[in-house]
This record gives sequence, structure tokens and C-alpha cells, in this order.
Amino acid sequence: MKFVVMTFAVFLVVVIATTVTFAQQATKRLPFDAAKAKDYAVKYCDAGTNDCPSKKYDRDGNFDCTHFMAHTLLAGGVRVPGMDAKCETGLVIRVKEFHTWLEEATNKYSNITKIERQDTKAGDFVIILNGEDGETIHTVMLSDTAGKESGKAFSHSADVCGNREINMKHAIFFRIAEPK
Repeated sequence: MKFVVMTFAVFLVVVIATTVTFAQQATKRLPFDAAKAKDYAVKYCDAGTNDCPSKKYDRDGNFDCTHFMAHTLLAGGVRVPGMDAKCETGLVIRVKEFHTWLEEATNKYSNITKIERQDTKAGDFVIILNGEDGETIHTVMLSDTAGKESGKAFSHSADVCGNREINMKHAIFFRIAEPK
């Protein structure tokens, strides 16, 4: 009987500790200024570069979409560090790492959420997937709501400035809300 009581007590401690940790994470908000992020995207979307010492990142099989989104977020107050490969300022340059960061951030910050296509709006971030194998291949920031298979967005590899439709048939959508 003592063993059962002790086991149950240990279980309760683990459950309470996990619940407290989760509750603390759920209330943590990441600072973000959406207007500053959008201003950066507008300023640099067709400039052929950005304000990074690495300039436009199109080498070693990496293109500039993720790098541009990392600098767009940095302008809004959010730093997304590169884990494997990174630019000279230490920001992420690979879409797979950016996607991982966003997924993990939804568990750490209450103002970063994964959303459904029909709930999108300008300023949301999109991870575009290869329809054949689901591999992450591109990232953009919406300039309007996403349609059924495409949406207008800011992107850098092709210098898209919110005015051209980009295929988003297979995509994952994230929103970073401003703290209240």
C-alpha cells in the first residue's frame, strides 16, 4: 500500500510540475512589432539585397527567402537564430530550421500560433511545402489573406513585393501577434 501511495504522490508531483511549467510557457509573450516588420519587407523586397553584411544570400544551395524573413522578423523585434548555417549576423538562413523554430515557438510563446488557411491575414508567415514529399521549400510573409491554393506575399528569392500570387497549395501558416 505504501508503494502505491508513494507512486501516486510522485505522479501528482510530476503532473503539477508539468502543469505549472506549461502554464508559465503559455503566458510568455514574444515582443513583436508587426508594422516594423512590414516596413522592412516593403523596403527590401525588391532592393536586390537587405541590411545584412551577408547581403542577399544565394550561395551554397541556399536562397534568400528564409534569410529575408529572419531579417524581417528582426526588424519587428524577433530574433530567429541559425542553428546549422547562418548569415553573418547569426540569423537563420534555411527554411527547415525556420520551420522548426516556428513550431517550437508555438509551445513557448502564447502569441505565436499555427493557424488555418481560412484564418490568414496580412503579416502571417507561411512555410511552403513540396506537394510530392512535404519537404519545406520556401517561406514568405503574406500581404493579404491566403486563397485556396495561392496568396500574395513578400518574398526575397524572386523579389516579390506583396503584389504577385505565390503557390501555397501545400503550406503551413503561422501568426505572431503583437503583445498586449
